[in-house]
Amino acid sequence: MIRVVLIRPDGGEPFSLPSLIRYWMREPDEVSAGAGGRSVPPDYQVALAEERTALARQRNVMAVERTFSAWLHTGLSLNAVALVMPKLVDIGRWMWVVRVLGIVLTLAAAVTYYFAYRQYHVASRNLEAQGIETGSHREIDVIVAALIFCTLLSLVLLFQET
Repeated sequence: MIRVVLIRPDGGEPFSLPSLIRYWMREPDEVSAGAGGRSVPPDYQVALAEERTALARQRNVMAVERTFSAWLHTGLSLNAVALVMPKLVDIGRWMWVVRVLGIVLTLAAAVTYYFAYRQYHVASRNLEAQGIETGSHREIDVIVAALIFCTLLSLVLLFQET
């Protein structure tokens, strides 16, 4: 047997589904007038509102993290193209053009990581100002610093002979 229970935010006695249905099925004069003469208990409305607010906050935090992840993905893609392009394309005496393009893409990857870093910190500070807890800023700092360091280090690979 499955029992559905709705937890009250104030820690009081939880609502069970049958008791909630009985409450809704009461006569209109026993309940404050609502749509069709029936209404939802005020405690239940508060519980729903608090649950929806908590879920909305979680969605906001996850949206900031997804955006950060997308920026990192873009930077990694730019760096991968920059590293692979000189190895795949051989145009003889114009090879310097491919290497210069690789340098530009590598630097664009580093700038993309920096923009990801700035965007994440601005968005997470805005959320924290509203009382929403976000992830650790130190972890993000370390990740971005390591990516920028490795990206700039990959410039050395662009000048190796193929």
